Amino acid sequence: MARRLGIIGGIIILFLIFGQILIPKTVSNVINKSIVTLTNAEKVDVEVKKDPALLMLTGQFDDIVIKAERAKTDKVVFDQFDINLHNVRIDMGELMKTYQLGNASIEDVVLRAYVSQAELAHAINQSVKGAKDAKVEITPEQVKVSSVLNIGGLINAEIRLEGTIASEAGKIVFKTEKFYIDNGMIGNFSGKLFTDLVLLDLKQLPFNVEVKSVVLEQGRAVIVADNHP
Repeated sequence: MARRLGIIGGIIILFLIFGQILIPKTVSNVINKSIVTLTNAEKVDVEVKKDPALLMLTGQFDDIVIKAERAKTDKVVFDQFDINLHNVRIDMGELMKTYQLGNASIEDVVLRAYVSQAELAHAINQSVKGAKDAKVEITPEQVKVSSVLNIGGLINAEIRLEGTIASEAGKIVFKTEKFYIDNGMIGNFSGKLFTDLVLLDLKQLPFNVEVKSVVLEQGRAVIVADNHP
């Protein structure tokens, strides 16, 4: 009898040990797929935390830490998304079925998104009609853009833009504050507004966050958003 109880106890212990290892790995893989679907990222790493790990099967998590590299939106590729979720409740049935976090209850969300000047230049080339060979310089003071703009299919004009990256109505936008056109055939022109380019719409994310800061650094912009009041 004692031997039988010992065997049963050993099986339970082994089950708990394997559960602590296998359950987080399995759940991380499922959440990984949901983030890949959401961001079209080239690489996603997910770490989930809950003790005991068995509670993850009921959708309870203390922390979910997500790193998504080269996450894509309609207009731009972000070098990295860092997403930290704390005190999370997920409908595991829905997650397993749809690979979506839309019904998650999250107490604390912090998101950091990083976009480089090279990716912003690529987005301008793709999004601004007639623009080509755009070059972008991001400094702590502003964003500078130089490009060649084809006008009417007949004239190529050199343009220079000065602007910033800011939050506007739940969106991250590259806002042009000044533009200059210089071409020998059409003369020189300048103005205050050329075009705005939406980089990220926060409403498309599966959690409700607001932008807290957009910081321009040398060579990149860092966007920080959270759900803190």
